[in-house]
Amino acid sequence: MPISLNKKVIQKIKVATADSGKRLDIILSEKLDISRSKAQTLVKGALVLVNDKLASSKYLIEPKDIITVLEKNKGAVPDIKIIFEDKDILVIDKPAGITSHPAPGESDTTISEIFADKYTGKQDTEREMVVHRLDKGTSGIMVMAKNDAARASLVAQFAARKVNKTYVALVFGKVSPKEGVIDMPLARDLISKNRIAPADEGKDAKTLYSVTKYYTGYTLVKANPKTGRTHQIRVHFSAIGHPLYGDVRYGAKDTGAKRIFLHAAELSFLHPRTGGRVKFASPLPVELASILSKLSFE
Repeated sequence: MPISLNKKVIQKIKVATADSGKRLDIILSEKLDISRSKAQTLVKGALVLVNDKLASSKYLIEPKDIITVLEKNKGAVPDIKIIFEDKDILVIDKPAGITSHPAPGESDTTISEIFADKYTGKQDTEREMVVHRLDKGTSGIMVMAKNDAARASLVAQFAARKVNKTYVALVFGKVSPKEGVIDMPLARDLISKNRIAPADEGKDAKTLYSVTKYYTGYTLVKANPKTGRTHQIRVHFSAIGHPLYGDVRYGAKDTGAKRIFLHAAELSFLHPRTGGRVKFASPLPVELASILSKLSFE
């Protein structure tokens, strides 16, 4: 889904030696002739970078720092389906092509920005609603927190691995056995920093899987990551010789696919207020179902 709400650079500020040691929000207030409150709003909205990185309002300016001030272009906001909502949580169905939260180098609008606009004043920062992340190219279930107590509960559950996650993936080749565990530590690739790689001394990473269906040349699997490492499912299946359809970064054949075949289909956790386990599901998106419809059964 194309994103039309982008950010553009409207001003760059090179910090003078005399301004060294001042807080970022104070510098913005002085240089842009705006209130300090407005300056803090810009920072919270991921519209201010220091040396091309996000920074807090409390950041103390250093000599030769370069402050970049961004602006949102007005445009249509992607329509995000809300699956469930109450006073504590928001469960959404994220489309592929949208980043979860602001990050350096990301010019498109993000999930956290879309919902910060919707719940203006209910969060201290946009990032606070987002308690876990799906890759930009992954679709499916995300849960967001609407208050501090809900956030604390969900963050703790993810950290303690009490959240059950089920993904659907189409991988190259015939996966065997039909059920298994990929237990393989992962770390940043030493050569390419935007890649993750198996590493004996990396962080522990475990993925359970089961085969759903065999197609000619492909296998449809359900994957249950027991840890939440970056690109975990993608790297694990690539490492055992079965890269995900469309995932050229991790060794998949280039089929011209517009996205990676990876969908967060189910999410289960304890409700922050009631303590009862809740479960939410997302059907396979049309563009992924269409890929399957063109394959032949083995």
